[in-house]
Order: sequence, then C-alpha cells, then structure tokens
Amino acid sequence: MSPTEGDRGRPGGLALRSHPFMWDIAHLLVSEESPDAVLEAVADALAELVPYDTLTVFEVDAPRGTLRPVLCRDAYAEEIMAMDPIGFGEGITGSVAASGVPQLVNDAHLDPRAVTIPGTPDEPESMVVVPLVARGEPTGCLSLYRLGEGNHFGRNELELAVRFAQLAALAIDNARTRARLQAQVVNDPLTGLRNHGYFHERLRQEMKRAARHRGRVGLVLLDIDDFKKVNDCFGHLTGDQVLHGLATI
Repeated sequence: MSPTEGDRGRPGGLALRSHPFMWDIAHLLVSEESPDAVLEAVADALAELVPYDTLTVFEVDAPRGTLRPVLCRDAYAEEIMAMDPIGFGEGITGSVAASGVPQLVNDAHLDPRAVTIPGTPDEPESMVVVPLVARGEPTGCLSLYRLGEGNHFGRNELELAVRFAQLAALAIDNARTRARLQAQVVNDPLTGLRNHGYFHERLRQEMKRAARHRGRVGLVLLDIDDFKKVNDCFGHLTGDQVLHGLATI
C-alpha cells in the first residue's frame, strides 16, 4: 500500500482544529478525569483519527532516561506491560524519545533498530512513533502499529499524529498533575501515609456504614515507644527518618 493509498478515505485533509476528535481531547484538558481515563480517551480518539492495529503509550522516567508502558492495546498487552523499561536510544521508540523527532517507519521489522519484546511474535509491521511533550518537557511517547506486510502509514497520518500528540500530552500531564495534587491533600508529606483529616473522614464513613448494616467498627492504635527521646537526643531530622522508616514498614 503506497502512502497515497494509506491516506485515502482518512481525515488527513481536514484542519486539525476542526476535527471533532480534537475537541474531545481539548475537553480533557480541563476535565476531572483520572490519568487512566484520559489515556483511554486519548487512545480512542487517536484510533478514529489515525487508525491503528495496536498502540502503546509510554511514560518517561527522566532521571533514569527510560520509558515504561502505561497503556497498551494489543493481543500481547500483558507481555508488553511487563517488559523492562526501554532506555533512551534503544529501539525505534527509544530513538524517538532520545531525539524528540517523530518517526514514520514503514516495514519496521526490517529496520536494524527494531527490538522484539519477549513473549511477542516477530511479525511484519509498520510504526508511527511520536514524542509527548508538555510544557517543554518530554513526558512520553505514542507508538502506533499496523500489522502485516505492506500495511503502511502515510506521511499525512504522521502529521496528524504529531499535532494530535501536542494536545494529548497536555491532557495526560494535566491529569497526572491533578492526581498528584489530590494525593497531597490526603497524604502526609513526610511519611506518605494518609493524614489526620483523611483518617477522620474515613472513620466517619465506616461508622455510618456500620450503623446502616448493624455492624461493628474495629480501630487499632499504634504508639511508638519513647519517640520523644529520639527527637530530644538525636534531633528532629533523625526523628523524621525514623517516622519514614516505620511508615514504609
């Protein structure tokens, strides 16, 4: 299938801003959806805009210079989600993460950079890989696949995927930021455990539940023996370390 044939009947000629699926993604920028829900919505919209057989969304771990899959639509999704992180520069997807340059790689199985994921078949496929960048920082990659010999993507579809990814990256990043802020509201910043306000809210909920079902509520209290002496003798920084260690246990 030639690139021209691959574009035929697809929405490549439409201005991206006028495409209905772009409005769906734009709506996600201000929605209250969870990060997982936003990822699913991104995958749904992209399937309509640039039809694919399989898709994997990768998240960047910048300090380690790696990518890990966070969403996969594939018959071998379990194997792909369990794969080791991909290093920047490793394979086609890792190359895009390292360079920040989108790539269309038709007949990707013939590309010397191609890497087969353990537990998945080595089969003919074509790829479009687009970096996700939010607020000037790389946050992940979108990898789209069409399976089968000669089942190619067109250049116009690559351009659509690139422009789609600009909005998608912001939507995903916003959802993750909201989730982090929500966690900070109910989590103690030192220990990572639920805070005092959350405890009282959950206790209230459980008391109501027990009253409705004529049940009982059990409450376990743990006290740290002589913790004041740790602070007094070794300082509050050491006390914080002890609290963090106990919370981890």
